[in-house]
Amino acid sequence: MTDNHPTSVFYDGTSGYWSIVNNDGAAMPAFIAFNIFIPSDSRSPFTIVSSGLNIAGNTVYINDQRTHHHPEAALLVTQIKTAVSNHNIGVKYDPVQAEWGIMNEDGAAMANGMEFNVLVLTPNKVYLPLIKH
Repeated sequence: MTDNHPTSVFYDGTSGYWSIVNNDGAAMPAFIAFNIFIPSDSRSPFTIVSSGLNIAGNTVYINDQRTHHHPEAALLVTQIKTAVSNHNIGVKYDPVQAEWGIMNEDGAAMANGMEFNVLVLTPNKVYLPLIKH
């Protein structure tokens, strides 16, 4: 089962639950599955908001000590549903700026006010789920 719509996460403060939503408002297919990762140790995600100060074309650049000058870093990025964005996102490292960026994969300009959760994983460390037999 696939869902061919850009997705983001949304926190409902009233219910206290997170939701995964299609950004274009399309109904979520029945029996769709997502991989969910919730860090349980000292790694903590941070939020980046796109603005005129950190946008270049289709990319919002992440100027953070955990990512700056670290092309070997592994980033997990989730879009937060704060504004309408019908673009799938990806990450890339720009060696000229020595920064990671979150980009609209279709090349569309990055809008102001887009929010993303970013988790930086330590290089050369393997993260495996606990599997009980």
